[in-house]
Amino acid sequence: MMLSVDWNPLLCRFNEEQVKRIPEKGGIYRLSNTEGVFYVGQSDNLQRRLLVHLSDKEENKCIKKKLNYQVYFRFALLEDKKDRLCAESFMYYHYKKEIECECNDKEPSELPCEINLL
Repeated sequence: MMLSVDWNPLLCRFNEEQVKRIPEKGGIYRLSNTEGVFYVGQSDNLQRRLLVHLSDKEENKCIKKKLNYQVYFRFALLEDKKDRLCAESFMYYHYKKEIECECNDKEPSELPCEINLL
């Protein structure tokens, strides 16, 4: 069974102004550049999590390096934690084939569930 995900229709530039337009709700997201998706994640508060990625508090050195260049993001609201975890896992394994989700430093622990990626 496929989990239907309602993706934000726009691929947005990853900056503070755009992120602050996102609701403070749970969801999934992916970060990309001209080479493809380099990070996927989930959070119970998308706005807060994405702002951390943009801040000095970001610990992932790979993401910090990528932010020196043009980065884009897409997100989808998903309130249920189990849905977020299985959707994140699906995105991780899907995009790993492309450029290995090079900034994700660990594999998801949740079993993937199929989602729409558009």
